[in-house]
Amino acid sequence: MNRDQIRFAIQSLLIITTVLHFAEAFVKQTSPTAGGLMIYGIIYGALAIWFIRTPSDKPGPVMGAVIACATGLILGGAGAFITGGSSALWAMLAIDVVIILIGLWWLRLRRRALGIGVRR
Repeated sequence: MNRDQIRFAIQSLLIITTVLHFAEAFVKQTSPTAGGLMIYGIIYGALAIWFIRTPSDKPGPVMGAVIACATGLILGGAGAFITGGSSALWAMLAIDVVIILIGLWWLRLRRRALGIGVRR
């Protein structure tokens, strides 16, 4: 995968997880976790829009996605282990892991392309 394909994959996964967060929040309207799901749905949706509006060589959206997914993974993962979690929640956590891994891969490829940290 090249960097543009990785960015497209991250962007697509952010859109999918946005929809999953909103759907799960609407299903669990009376649950105390519904508010957090809506907030993270908004965050992931905003990140997807940021990806669309930012040139492909800029690292900001990728770093933002990695950071947001890491915090979402910690918070959502803790909630999933405490409450058991639904299958949608486990899918969202898996998407977070994938975004983190391929986001870090994109950042590594970018550093290599710019010659940062390359031994000569």
